[in-house]
Amino acid sequence: MLLGKLRFCGNGSNGATAWYDGPVLPADYAADMSVGAAGCDANDSVTEATADRPFDPYSAIKIVGMACTTQAGGTADTNTYQLRSAAGNVTGVTCSVTNDGAAPKTCQVILAAPVAITAGATLAVQNTQSGTDDMSAKDMGCEAFYTY
Repeated sequence: MLLGKLRFCGNGSNGATAWYDGPVLPADYAADMSVGAAGCDANDSVTEATADRPFDPYSAIKIVGMACTTQAGGTADTNTYQLRSAAGNVTGVTCSVTNDGAAPKTCQVILAAPVAITAGATLAVQNTQSGTDDMSAKDMGCEAFYTY
């Protein structure tokens, strides 16, 4: 069994409007894809179909966990990160942080049993908030861990 990780990056949501952050694929590294860089900031969208992309057209993977971090900002709203595949929630692959404006926040989830993602399925992370914090200029990033 091999373990890999898939990065997602972009910016947060504006209030309760869902925001989608796409996967960082090998072809993307022609641009600076570090969190906060222009390439990463352009990797998100209010439209899921714009942000989601297939990770591997030939191999199925099994998600075993995810960790997400958001830049400091907001007040007291909760940011929820949900891994999505083929425009649907990946069961159990979700975590949340509560903004406090003071420091970056990180959440994680480790699954009791892996969740299969079919070969060629699109992936994205949906970011939503419980209130009105505008995190659209705040950087975020997630790593989904998988076996194959």
